[in-house]
Amino acid sequence: MTTVFEITYSTQNTYEENVREAFFSFLVAPSQDETQSVRKLSFHHSLKAEVFHHRNSFGFDLTRLYSTQPFKTFEFQMQAVVEKKQMFLPSGPILSLAEEQNLLADHDFFIENHLFLGTSRYTALPASVSGQLFLRAQYQSVFDYLT
Repeated sequence: MTTVFEITYSTQNTYEENVREAFFSFLVAPSQDETQSVRKLSFHHSLKAEVFHHRNSFGFDLTRLYSTQPFKTFEFQMQAVVEKKQMFLPSGPILSLAEEQNLLADHDFFIENHLFLGTSRYTALPASVSGQLFLRAQYQSVFDYLT
């Protein structure tokens, strides 16, 4: 069984002064994977600039455009039709706690996910809020921690 979604993303930027050069980057396209398929995907914008696509270092599809024509208003729209397959949603942990802990501690896990696990100036939290975080205890499964 599948469900079809029609998605529209729109944005409008207005500037007080003419913009002489602009580089826009959008991370709005739906993903194509084993859980869903993108039936239709289109992009429209108000500038006379070519849209180009590429994957970023995290593997996500980016939509970009570059303009050197002066403008005061910019509009962008993405429209998609996505067919989503019904997924199995577990009602409890899939792996035993020992299997989970082994997987999380495995070097391959860190290598495969290092871009998401690393810290940077964008992911660091101030020390004043660190005591307010709910950290997962080692005796707690990931499923139980997230639910």
